[in-house]
Amino acid sequence: MATLLSIMNIGKAYGARDLFHDLTLHVNSGDKIGLIGPNGSGKSTLLKIMAGLESHDEGEIALKQGARLAYVPQRPDFAPGQSVYDILAASFDAAFAKLPTDEAQKEAAIAKTAALLGFNKRDVLAETLSGGWQRRLSLAAALVISPDILLLDEPTNHLDLESILWLESFVASAPLAVITITHDRAFLQNVANVIWEIDYHYPAGYFTAKGNYREFLAQKEAFFKAQAQYQSGLASKARRENEWLHHGAPARSTKAAARVNNAKAMLEELKALKNLGQNTKLELTFTASGRKTKRLVVARDLALNRGERDLFKDLSFVIQNGLIIGLVGPNGSGKSSLLKVLAGELSATGGEIVKADNLKIVYFDQKREQLDKKLSLKKALTESGDSVIYQGKPIHVAGWAERFLFRPEQLEMRLDNLSGGEQARVLIARLMLREADLMLLDEPTNDLDIATIDILEESLASFPGAALIVTHDRALLENICDLIIGLNNRGSAIICADFAQYMAWMREQNEAPKKAQAAPAQSKKVNKKALTYSEELEYRALEGKIEAAEAELSRCNEELNDPAISTSAAKLTAAAAKVEEAQKVVDALYARWEELENKLNAVKAE
Repeated sequence: MATLLSIMNIGKAYGARDLFHDLTLHVNSGDKIGLIGPNGSGKSTLLKIMAGLESHDEGEIALKQGARLAYVPQRPDFAPGQSVYDILAASFDAAFAKLPTDEAQKEAAIAKTAALLGFNKRDVLAETLSGGWQRRLSLAAALVISPDILLLDEPTNHLDLESILWLESFVASAPLAVITITHDRAFLQNVANVIWEIDYHYPAGYFTAKGNYREFLAQKEAFFKAQAQYQSGLASKARRENEWLHHGAPARSTKAAARVNNAKAMLEELKALKNLGQNTKLELTFTASGRKTKRLVVARDLALNRGERDLFKDLSFVIQNGLIIGLVGPNGSGKSSLLKVLAGELSATGGEIVKADNLKIVYFDQKREQLDKKLSLKKALTESGDSVIYQGKPIHVAGWAERFLFRPEQLEMRLDNLSGGEQARVLIARLMLREADLMLLDEPTNDLDIATIDILEESLASFPGAALIVTHDRALLENICDLIIGLNNRGSAIICADFAQYMAWMREQNEAPKKAQAAPAQSKKVNKKALTYSEELEYRALEGKIEAAEAELSRCNEELNDPAISTSAAKLTAAAAKVEEAQKVVDALYARWEELENKLNAVKAE
């Protein structure tokens, strides 16, 4: 297994604060590395240092000669007016500016990458794409240079489940080394074969383990268990040496002087280990009202539309005390809107909602619009005075902030200077001060690190009230949700026992339109009065033509992705042209079928 990248004794600090130092890591071919750690530990900075976008203070980085490295940032940033083709071409030009390439190689690379990632129309402007497709375009811009190492910074953030599953499958099967910063535990479990964790609580400041996420957790537990045993033995030896020192033993001989020095070194090491062991932990305990009512919310035939489009309809469910419900669906399917309907911020267009008397609801907004970003952290936590009232007891604002891992010097910082994860913790801190029967949480795990997500999960599981959670975190859905409400972005909804059942339903939903398109001639009875004789014959023959054209398109795509032609610019260009031509044939056949369908429907409407 060839080493592609070596990171040796790397260090980085901002002012007096060390992010990390003396990091030594290696990237080998075939590695799928999950890079994790607490918010603010330096993960994104390390990725940028590897990409050459940021300098390091000490150490060195060595990239294998001839190897290429590509970086995909956390948030896509495309200039207005740029098309998919423009962005891929610019990325290719920048990477090969100093190397001999020809236009044919460039066009072949763009065609292959666009086809691989599903961009059939390369003239589409990036600004018109959805958030998920913009992220896919960022990935395409990285892959067009055929990198040996791909760096991904939080690629699953704000993606819907369908896009996350696509990305997961792509990364797992990609024939290159990948380093991914992510807090998605299911993604790490399914994709990673190496885990790097940066955390100052480790003696070296970091920990690495081969294997998936569960294997990493087992190795981490074994490491800290061995560390505790070592610390216990060291404490016993240090106690004996300390007693010897306190007896005033003379250090006249060389042997005695060496023992004194050794004892002092041992005491210093023990002190350092104890400081490492003081792992600051977020404290989350949501305040329930103590309501005994079993039924909190009853929704009957709920409907909501946006313009002429139904987000959902005929949706009925009951929210009971002690129930945790996951709300899932593609982006734009109405998940956040449903929460706003239940919170009373939006009116349903159909059906009814019956709430228990004096129902107490707290609402976590994923965009954090409830927070005035111009306020200081102190003002955001307590509007007046120097303390908050939590479960009937006053707590000084500095102590309250410390519970959420904020340092005293941050109290006067404005919220817009805090990270996304820190802003999420501020909102959680405010919600914890309010009594609740029902918590409505819209993407509460976005920007949170894994340790905080674990604690949030535990707190929700022990909450005696009810919670409805919009999330794309599959581990959270599987670990604590009692049932799932699923939306499909086409107006339909389903109540499922678990996430697996929802995914099976979504596969059925996605297959239905394809089956309908695959057999257009059988879907409608031909109205002979609507079509001429020749059009009727053409209409009946379209089904077979479409099937044949789609089979040819599939064959052309397989040819384009054949590794055997990956080094031949001429063959790649020819294969890409075939894909484009086959796609045009499919599009034309469907357009003609739709034209004939419209003629039939127009006559029927009369």
